[in-house]
Amino acid sequence: MNQQLMKLADIHTHFPEKSIADICIAAPLADRDFSVKDQMRQAAFSLQNNIPYSIGIHPWQAAVIGDDFEEKLLQLSTFFSQNKKRFVMGEIGLDSYKANLQKQKIIFEKQLDIATENHCPVVILHCVKTLHLLPPILEKFRKKNNTAIIILHGFCGSMQEAEKLNNYDIYFSFSAKILANSKKTAIAATIVTENRILTETDMDKPETLYYVLSQLSSIRKQKIEDLAVAVFNNTKRICRFLTEENT
Repeated sequence: MNQQLMKLADIHTHFPEKSIADICIAAPLADRDFSVKDQMRQAAFSLQNNIPYSIGIHPWQAAVIGDDFEEKLLQLSTFFSQNKKRFVMGEIGLDSYKANLQKQKIIFEKQLDIATENHCPVVILHCVKTLHLLPPILEKFRKKNNTAIIILHGFCGSMQEAEKLNNYDIYFSFSAKILANSKKTAIAATIVTENRILTETDMDKPETLYYVLSQLSSIRKQKIEDLAVAVFNNTKRICRFLTEENT
């Protein structure tokens, strides 16, 4: 398929101003302390260009957050209560490479509560070496909230983990870097249903979207043009929820 004719979708990019995707969701950088104001400053380009944007306390930020984290959570809750369109709760979750995993878990679960209380339509998760901790958290979340779209960005798990997490009705997003370096994730990509598969660049160069589609189509033994259409339609469906009022 001619690359110029292929519609691209990027569910998670930190550089929307460089994106070559036809549709994308942007995210702030997590290399600074969390504040709603700072994340809104980073969102300026996205808002001007009608690109959905994710806001939340990243696990890297949760790992170093001070005793004022309840106040920051309140600021986040207030923000979502006042903003019903174009915003995603994310990227939130757990990262075992960072300190204070227990504090990360507390802040993660409180943000899931905020998502439920404020009817956030989409939640994007960041989970590194912590997928085994997700099922009980998602079990509790789904009992309270069975409508929010859950996206696991940068999925780097095994087939068994994908099968288990599939019980919670989530989307799996794949990046070129992880597919190239994780055989277990490549195998897992073969069992993800077509209506739950997504692509992303994260911190990579924009053109890696072509690579991840090529890798996925080869792994799944699927025509690249069919996969590209499926991924684009999945992302379009998700983004449609961000343009509707949610009450």
